[in-house]
Amino acid sequence: MVAQEFSLALPHRVRSLALVNTTSRLEEEDSLRNIEDMLRRLLADLRRTMPGEDPSTLARCTRALEASQREAGYERNFDYMAKVLRFDASDRICGIRAPTLVVQGREDTLAVPRYGRHMEREIPGAQYHEFEHGDHYVPLHGPGAFNDLLRSFLRRWSV
Repeated sequence: MVAQEFSLALPHRVRSLALVNTTSRLEEEDSLRNIEDMLRRLLADLRRTMPGEDPSTLARCTRALEASQREAGYERNFDYMAKVLRFDASDRICGIRAPTLVVQGREDTLAVPRYGRHMEREIPGAQYHEFEHGDHYVPLHGPGAFNDLLRSFLRRWSV
């Protein structure tokens, strides 16, 4: 969402843009219940992302996510999630001019694939890639395939 705003505000500073597991607008209401649900879905997607991992690695990642939420504080986490729920650039993303790659995971429960397909339609010339088994943590789920995709896209647009 920050990258979208940056690209719209400072287009001359953006050579290319990769939008990964994001949206120009969520279809959920800004409510405490939805914020708590989103935090639960983030954790559930993380656990699904790493099913073959050593249980100690999954436990360490879970603790790190929970610790980062604790360190940020309850109020800051909810403020952040409320801003995410209120974010709406859906009528402005057509102004993004940089070559754009939109990446989604088919199993993402937060930034669901239809959001990515919407961005592909609205951003002129955008390319869309959906990882069949990816969720909200596509770069962690299939790092090799994700890195290859991103590397290929960035090479095309590097100077």
